[in-house]
Amino acid sequence: MSKKKNKSTTSPKTKTKSTFPWKIILMGVIIGVLVGAWGLLQPHKKRVPDHFPFGAADYCKQLPEYIKTYHLRQPLYIDLSQTRARGLAIVEASKNGKVFQLPTWDDAGALGPYALDEHGNIYAAPVPYVSIDQFKPEDQSKIYKVDTKSGKMEVFKELPVQHPSDASNPFNFLGLSYDCDTKSLYASTVNGSDFENERGRILQIDVHSGKILDKKEGIDAIGLAVFNDKVAKYLYYGSARTSDIYRIKLGPAGEITASEPEFVLSLSAVQGGSTDKCHRIRFFKGGVMELKGIDFNYTLHAESDVRRNIYRFKYNPNNGKWDFVSVQRQKR
Repeated sequence: MSKKKNKSTTSPKTKTKSTFPWKIILMGVIIGVLVGAWGLLQPHKKRVPDHFPFGAADYCKQLPEYIKTYHLRQPLYIDLSQTRARGLAIVEASKNGKVFQLPTWDDAGALGPYALDEHGNIYAAPVPYVSIDQFKPEDQSKIYKVDTKSGKMEVFKELPVQHPSDASNPFNFLGLSYDCDTKSLYASTVNGSDFENERGRILQIDVHSGKILDKKEGIDAIGLAVFNDKVAKYLYYGSARTSDIYRIKLGPAGEITASEPEFVLSLSAVQGGSTDKCHRIRFFKGGVMELKGIDFNYTLHAESDVRRNIYRFKYNPNNGKWDFVSVQRQKR
């Protein structure tokens, strides 16, 4: 009796196609590579990070390279007071330190606002000083650049004169500030303004090309400075008409027209304050803001003994506001 082989009751194994969408993923990768390559071929656009380092936006500023060439001893400071030299001078801060000046640094007469960039280039603008007879009206619409290597001072940017300077308002540029993140130079001008009309402007200038990238009209500002807080980048400025401080939230590439001015504080409202106008704003480590207030009314002062007030505030991260610390009288 022969044994019969039992047929398997199970079906033979068959190969099944994978349901995982490999083809879709592969196509997505290819498309991503092509899009990225296409983007690299497009004209370069300025890219800025989503978040900026907290504090002063001019954190990258450096002293000029020529201080090594001329063997200047640090610490040094830039002197535009016109008391040691006409125009621009660099002074050794040590006792009996020398006052250094190159030949072109007095070509534009008295200089007022200035800013440094990450290479050590100095940007400065002329201001009338003491007497209207001692300045050149044609130079007031110019911003000068002192080259970090050669030390030569040349015109960096000149604006068309909208209103000729006169005794009622001989001023033009009153504020300069550099932003390391967007490579922008901000400049404020009060040209054409008078007691009744506020015709000033704040400009955003590309330091590489000198091109005006953005501007906001109808603002008379003196002191300027850019500050990065925890959530945004702001341009702070002191009003030339009141003792108030304002700020403008800047756009991703530093645009001024991204938002409207926002009131921050008033120098006249703090303990020991006065109706000073803020002509200089500086930010220090730890969220400290220093404001220098002066008496400003669009006319020149012949007094040699100008008194200033130094106001200090501390940034409060809990509410994003500035807490008053102190006010100090300073003799120029």
